[in-house]
Amino acid sequence: MLVGWWLVGREHYLEGYLKFMRETWIKIPPDQLDEACAHVESYDFPETLSDLNEMARVAGLNKNHVISRHGPHYTVMFSREGAESSGASMS
Repeated sequence: MLVGWWLVGREHYLEGYLKFMRETWIKIPPDQLDEACAHVESYDFPETLSDLNEMARVAGLNKNHVISRHGPHYTVMFSREGAESSGASMS
């Protein structure tokens, strides 16, 4: 089970997440899996949903809707009340 990074620190979270990728992404060719893992380790800085909500609020987006959840990932749409929607993906 993956634990939220804010509870254990980013390095420990990534260790668990990379282990999850290597154990469950079994149909991905090894060289591509290595590339995906390297990308996650270098560029993924997960945010809590509450932090994303606060950033959206500061940007004038006062409404959110969780569209889907895939394991530890959420797809969230942030919008202004009464305005056309703007989507964002969270991982």
